[in-house]
Amino acid sequence: QVQLQIDDSKAETTYSTTVRVWGSAEEINLDFAGPIRPTQKQNVARLQIDQRIVMNPYAAKRLAIALSQAVTRYEQTYGTLELDERKRREA
Repeated sequence: QVQLQIDDSKAETTYSTTVRVWGSAEEINLDFAGPIRPTQKQNVARLQIDQRIVMNPYAAKRLAIALSQAVTRYEQTYGTLELDERKRREA
């Protein structure tokens, strides 16, 4: 058994409200960004990617499981997260 010591003293923090997931047979890419912003052009919005994480599919699956567990714990503590913005505004 190995004891893992985590050093996050040099880790940068980026706040994200949007993530784009894409990839290939060899890798899964996560592009993190802030909010989608309007532009001067009609029906055109801009998404500035702040951080890209590239993972192998095994690491991506472990991340998906960990995120699912974290969201479940959050909802058990604070209540269901409604993803439909219109329904959130009605509540």
